[in-house]
Amino acid sequence: MSPLNREAKIPGRIVISWGMSGGILFGMVATLLTMTQQLPGYDFFVTLSGTFVFGALAGLGHGLVLAIFARPADTSTGEALKQAAIGLLYALLAVPVGYLATLWIGFAFYFQLEPTVGRLAGAVIGGWIGVSVLVWTAWETWRAVRIIVSRWPDFVVVAGIVTVVFLVLVWFFNSFYPYIFEGAYNLRQAIFISGGISVLAVGPLITLAFVGLRRLAQLQKLIRRLENGE
Repeated sequence: MSPLNREAKIPGRIVISWGMSGGILFGMVATLLTMTQQLPGYDFFVTLSGTFVFGALAGLGHGLVLAIFARPADTSTGEALKQAAIGLLYALLAVPVGYLATLWIGFAFYFQLEPTVGRLAGAVIGGWIGVSVLVWTAWETWRAVRIIVSRWPDFVVVAGIVTVVFLVLVWFFNSFYPYIFEGAYNLRQAIFISGGISVLAVGPLITLAFVGLRRLAQLQKLIRRLENGE
């Protein structure tokens, strides 16, 4: 068994994969938006690097939350936090690899570089790294979701609420885009912004609310048992 499987296990692997995938996905989105002139292209390196850092941090944060909820039944919260912390240490080595891959892919697409051997090799290697990381993240996320569904009864409700909020936001931006985007509007913007709000803000807030309500219900049950002398 590798050190990653032995020490980090599922929580750690989720943190690593989400950190890398978050940076890669945000970097690719920034590349597409810059190519379509929806983001300024005067300093593409800064734009690509900034969006990668933001995506990686967002991925690490959300991966950490997912890792805690997706811990196996025989793993305590403290042990899951320890495994996630080990994953963060591994991420210090893994995320820069994702950054280099993102740079190769982004610059190859944006500047449409002449096909020299070095540029093509870098783009191919970067592309394979990016695809491999995304596939790995999807696999780890699927395993995590299966654990969450089996252990957390509120998962379906929270996922449903987040989906409804996403669809309502897309409809809202589509209906009032002249007052929000000042004319520079397309459906991709609405979907991207709505998805970001739903995943980065609504999902965590709804999750915390449900966790708080369940803890409150447990506390009230405990108080009633103490009052009844049980």
